[in-house]
Amino acid sequence: MLDGSGTGTIISYKPMTNGVIRIKSESTANEDGVQIHNKIKDINLVSNVDNTTITDPRDNRGILLENSNDGWDPANGRGNDFKGSNYHTNITGSTINGFSTGLHMRGFSNATTVSNLVFENIHSYGVWLSGNADNAFSKLNFKNCPNASAIRVDNSVDDRFQGFELPQGPTIFSVDDPNCVE
Repeated sequence: MLDGSGTGTIISYKPMTNGVIRIKSESTANEDGVQIHNKIKDINLVSNVDNTTITDPRDNRGILLENSNDGWDPANGRGNDFKGSNYHTNITGSTINGFSTGLHMRGFSNATTVSNLVFENIHSYGVWLSGNADNAFSKLNFKNCPNASAIRVDNSVDDRFQGFELPQGPTIFSVDDPNCVE
């Protein structure tokens, strides 16, 4: 558990591609790599980076929950590989200020509870959900985020899968687009 007791503050003076706080499963080959029941509570995250010069919202993130496998592995042809996961993370009572993306949850970051967060001066996305499910959100507040989207939802694909296609019944989806749109 990371508990700032309401007064804890972490200030970043450089872009945080991997987040100021990063929770990541070790690997899909290591069942011990599954992250379960992490908690981030009552902490203030501040970025003193000029986000107007950052073009990719992944280049400065407050909190990043990610996994070594984003849900399917084209290299070995397996479908869902549930060994690399974040489950039951609780993020509450915190302020995330000045980042491109406040909270980015990637592939199998599931059953997460997010509540009582304040997003200030966010430039791209307050919450970015990429290929996860069964999460609960309440009391998300946004201050001075005029050009940001509160929540972005996509299908957990990224530039590692350029040119790859997913068969879905009679339809083939190109995953070059984050939303698998043909």
